[in-house]
Amino acid sequence: RGTVTGLWRFEPKMDLRHQDQHKKNADAFASTVRRFMLEVTQKLPLAALAEADAEDLLSSLSVVQNDITMGGQYPEPLSEQEFLGGPFDATQFALPDGPSWLRIKPSGQIIAVNPSMMNQAGETKVEIEMHNFPYKQTKLELNICHDAAKLPDAVKDYMGIIMDEARGSNRALAPDLRDTVLRMVKEVYDVGGRCLKSKISLAQWLRCMKKVFIASRTYS
Repeated sequence: RGTVTGLWRFEPKMDLRHQDQHKKNADAFASTVRRFMLEVTQKLPLAALAEADAEDLLSSLSVVQNDITMGGQYPEPLSEQEFLGGPFDATQFALPDGPSWLRIKPSGQIIAVNPSMMNQAGETKVEIEMHNFPYKQTKLELNICHDAAKLPDAVKDYMGIIMDEARGSNRALAPDLRDTVLRMVKEVYDVGGRCLKSKISLAQWLRCMKKVFIASRTYS
């Protein structure tokens, strides 16, 4: 370009087909991560929900359960009259229709005030309401189990698949996205040893996968 004015320059040739394929791969990868997060949390251990980082666990689930790109919708925003707080207000949790022997703390921790009733129930389906800026509420559907492992065994298998896909053994992610994903995954995964780091909680794993999911979905 610029041969007439003399201010010529080379214009790089853009391979749009290659770029489109990277976007498709990123979208497919994001869908895989989301599916794994949902499958791992089909039965949530009460022990994990009772830990101090329960709010992270619920916040991560709210992202994948209410993903508008998969057909969900954002909750209704606050009206001007209701907008009394600010972006730094703490998230509020409610368990409106849960059993009487379950309680949810302001921190998001869910505890059984009557463990014997929980043991008899085995599994309990509940709906959690999260009230957080700038929306009125986000609803989460949980299936709580008292005897489920704090970190499901499936997490280890899914991490191996995620690492293989991120590295391009099945479909190639764009180099910049691949570097971002691998950097995020290293928070919970020992890449050299191909195993989860020790003492990783379910909430920590979900928080990491949430970041991977958002980065991949945004790229696509």
